[in-house]
Amino acid sequence: MERTDIGKEVEEIVASGGLLPDELMLDLVAQKLDTLRNKNWILDGFPRTQRQGRLLDNYLKHRNLPLSLVVNVDIRDDVILDWIADRWVHIPSGRVYSTSYKPPKVPGYDDVTGEPLTKRPDDTPEIFSRRLDHYYAQTSPLLYYYASRSPHATRLVNLDGDVNLLWPTLDNVVRESFPTVRERATPGPDTTTGANAS
Repeated sequence: MERTDIGKEVEEIVASGGLLPDELMLDLVAQKLDTLRNKNWILDGFPRTQRQGRLLDNYLKHRNLPLSLVVNVDIRDDVILDWIADRWVHIPSGRVYSTSYKPPKVPGYDDVTGEPLTKRPDDTPEIFSRRLDHYYAQTSPLLYYYASRSPHATRLVNLDGDVNLLWPTLDNVVRESFPTVRERATPGPDTTTGANAS
């Protein structure tokens, strides 16, 4: 997150285990989407509430942009907790490492700069538990919102089951939904989730 006033506000809320207000989330997402005109994009973790979904729909409608696909990835809580326990980050760049599936070349140090890795302040079991309670309370109405829309408006896909099969299944869903989208060349070292998918 950039060291702007809004970035500092976001860091404080996230570090305390809270979820960002809907308008703030939309502002952050809209700033990025406005730079991606005529490109494909993926939002990871947004929207999370029915209100965010409605705000996003309104934003997209005013720009004549379709929301073609919504994917809900349902992963068991204990698996997510293991991921969080294994996660280390290089704060200045946002690069994320996992001791179990994407370890740094030198344990505890960033592959690019050699600087020490740290744990995110919100990567604790207590904060995780609070965030999950918020998540479940707010996500169920959002899924109902997308499920109840016209089938021609936005496709809703629910993925669950074996976590080792989630990525290939998601990849297939995206390729079926967007057959003209080309696969990217090898991503650079700063590629993060939520980036343009063109």
